[in-house]
Amino acid sequence: MKKRRLIILLLLVVIIAVGIWVFKKPKHTGPSPDEVVKELLEFDKNGDGQLSKDEVSERMQGLFVRGDANQDSVLTKEELRKLAEAQINSAKQQEREDDHR
Repeated sequence: MKKRRLIILLLLVVIIAVGIWVFKKPKHTGPSPDEVVKELLEFDKNGDGQLSKDEVSERMQGLFVRGDANQDSVLTKEELRKLAEAQINSAKQQEREDDHR
């Protein structure tokens, strides 16, 4: 009888441990802001360390609407980083909201 209780207790501990691991694991596993900036700067055709409108496709023009703080039609590393941070924070907020539903 003691052996059976021990086995049941061990199974409960394992189940609880797995549950804690699953629910405490961070959900955002996407790229960091620095990684996003690095990827976006792959489009920097002239190598000046920033993006101009003529260096990106039409579908990426929205980046300038959202991120070009000084309206000079150029996205600096700092502006790109702020865009990436905002996107990541938005994704994290959405995850939190989804968790509460």
